[in-house]
Order: sequence, then structure tokens, then C-alpha cells
Amino acid sequence: MDGTEGKWYPLDGVKSGKILLSADFLDKLGRNANDLIPGLLKGGDLSDPNGRRNSTNPEKSNPSALHGNVPGGIIPKGKAKLNLIKAKDLIQADKNSKSDPYAVLLYGKQVEKTKVIPNSHEPQWNHEAEFDVPDGDERSFYIEVFDSDKVGQDTSLGNLTLDITDVLSMDGKDGQWFPLKGVKSGKVLLSADFIDELGRNASEILPSLLKGGDPNDPYGLSGRKNSTDPSNKSGYPSGLGGNRQ
Repeated sequence: MDGTEGKWYPLDGVKSGKILLSADFLDKLGRNANDLIPGLLKGGDLSDPNGRRNSTNPEKSNPSALHGNVPGGIIPKGKAKLNLIKAKDLIQADKNSKSDPYAVLLYGKQVEKTKVIPNSHEPQWNHEAEFDVPDGDERSFYIEVFDSDKVGQDTSLGNLTLDITDVLSMDGKDGQWFPLKGVKSGKVLLSADFIDELGRNASEILPSLLKGGDPNDPYGLSGRKNSTDPSNKSGYPSGLGGNRQ
């Protein structure tokens, strides 16, 4: 019923009687009801707009804006800081006026929203968002730009999906432009930092992620879980005496 003037429904339990109903649904990501219904009818996950679950599976490739397809793997623990600086060349959603753009940033179940910049095709937000990583098995950050409408549904001005490897690649840089998808034109300028739980630099984590390794196990310790077993003859490295039993 979203967006329609109304619909008559017959009442149950009586011989006659009808009620006229209309409805609207306000999605926290700014999506229209038409965007949500197909996923609901198929039993999909509406909090996952691009169907990115099971991204830790090493046999599954994940799209990266900077690295092509990358293998799945364990996600590093820490905090990802995204700074959505500005946008340019946004499409004109309303033929009679400029857009009033804002953006939504989504990672897992964490959501951030920028302020609305009125009457602009080159909004400057300088919005800093901080996300706890990991959030489930999610590895992708989703950004969508909207035109804020006072009447009716907000219009999408394009979207962008970033893999965790893209965020690590931007760490420490001034910023990078990314084209928006789903529209004829539009770019967003982003910068990012990643604060690793183990105190490592992003450059130390990225190579392992690109190979589908475990960035939380930098020295391969998970393969030596039975290190207290005296029957293990492989030995373990010692700084003073070579391998010890």
C-alpha cells in the first residue's frame, strides 16, 4: 500500500463491511517499499542490500572497488573510521530544482547518516563514521546517496560498496574518489583509517586479507594449537636454541 491513495479490505467475522486503508513505510536506509518487497517475498535479508553474507568463506570471492575480486577470510578486529568528505557530479533527481543530498553509511547492523545539504550537486559533508569490526561475518561497507524530498519518497542518487580491503588500502591517505553505481554520474570522496585491535598498521594486515588468510593470527599460531603435546615432534622455534620439543 505504500504510496497508494488507499485500498478497501473486507472485514472478517461479519456478513458485510469494509475499511479503507492507506500506508507508508519509512526505511532507515531510505529505500522505497518497492525496493524491499521482492526481497521479503523471497525470504531474503533486508539488512543486507547486496546479499553479501558468508563473506568469510575462503572459496567465495568478494567484489572489491580497488582490488577486483578478493577471497573470503577471517576479518580483522578493530575499528574502521570512514570520512565521507564530499560528492560531485550528482544526477539531478528533480528537473525543477537542485537536489538536497544526504548519505547513509551501513556496515552490518551499524548505520550512520550525514546531514542534508540543501540545493547542491556538490555537497560537502565531512562526516566521520566509526564502525566496530567485525559485525557478524560482514566485510562490506555500503554507502548510498539520496535526495531528500519533503513530499514523497527520497530518491537514490547512487550507491557504493567497499570491501574491508578497500578500507585498509585507504588508511592514512588524504582521500580517494569513487564512482557511484546505479546512476549515470556521481562520485564521492572518501578517506579511511583502521585501528587494529593488535596495534598493527593496515599495511601489515592487507597482504594476508588479499590472500584469504587470517589477519588475527599474524604468526600462524592457530596451526600450533597442540603445542603443549609432548608427542608433537615438529618442534617450535626458539630465539636461542633453534627448535625445541
